[in-house]
Amino acid sequence: MQNISHQYKKVFTDFCILKTNLGKLTKYSLMILFMLNALATTGCGSSNSSSDSNSESNSGDSDSVSDDTNTDDGSGGTDNAGSDAFFTYESPQTQPLALSEDLQTLYAVNTHEHRLSVFDISAPDQLYLKKEIPVGIEPVSVAIRGNTEAWVVNMISDSVSIVDTNSFEIIDTLYVPDEPASILISESLKHAYLTA
Repeated sequence: MQNISHQYKKVFTDFCILKTNLGKLTKYSLMILFMLNALATTGCGSSNSSSDSNSESNSGDSDSVSDDTNTDDGSGGTDNAGSDAFFTYESPQTQPLALSEDLQTLYAVNTHEHRLSVFDISAPDQLYLKKEIPVGIEPVSVAIRGNTEAWVVNMISDSVSIVDTNSFEIIDTLYVPDEPASILISESLKHAYLTA
């Protein structure tokens, strides 16, 4: 649960930077900011309660993983108490959020889980998770093409997953040069520009 909290805090921070750079805050973007902030600071699990919740949920729950053996000493490394712990690395997100043209749907890359998360933001003050779509390894960027496709850049798998925004299925995968980072769709929808 600690990773989920960290992920939403990162998405919230990236969204704040994105909206600041655009210089526009609509009522929908403000709603998204408040909802992401609420997700980041409340029920997504905090580092203070993670060991308590791990010990309670480990009885009979095979998906729970306790990392009580690892402690952060503040130096960037971990004290792994004899276990075969490793450092986790996550590719930096470059364009993690995209809004549909009608401002009713938010698309967010979930880098840690290798998914595209689709949120319904049509209701005031509510953020509803519609779907999570598995894409390539470590998605870092998403762009909407004509309100019918979401193009997701996957850094580690060196690919772009094209997701149909109606069926929420991958309709094509483009393999690209090493470590793509960001994508821009032209206004004419005929060209996509990719950084790698």
